[in-house]
Amino acid sequence: MQITLDTDNPRDLELVRDLIQLARPASSAEAQPTAQSKPAKKQTQTPPAPTIPDPEPEDPTPDEGPTVEDATARALELVSSGAAARVKAALNTVGAERVGLLEPDKIGAFVDSMERFAAMTDDEFAESQA
Repeated sequence: MQITLDTDNPRDLELVRDLIQLARPASSAEAQPTAQSKPAKKQTQTPPAPTIPDPEPEDPTPDEGPTVEDATARALELVSSGAAARVKAALNTVGAERVGLLEPDKIGAFVDSMERFAAMTDDEFAESQA
């Protein structure tokens, strides 16, 4: 940055005086402007233009629900906790034999069924399968 001052211009001289004044340690007496040295007019700066955020790139694969990996992870949790029959019942509701063989459009229904069966008591589950 380069600043050019014209020593023949009273405003530039006033600006130099003010800069020198600011550079010196200010005491309470010097902090008050005197009649001889009036403070420089505050130069108004235009505020920066508001920044507009870049649009989010469109996701080529919109979130369509759970993936087969999500379904497999949840099924493994249930099988590990002794609820293999509930996973099998959920697979039957969508007509699949294994989680890995689920058709993409049936994954959401399978997960919903599995969660519904997992939330049931043993008696409710037994009754739903009768």
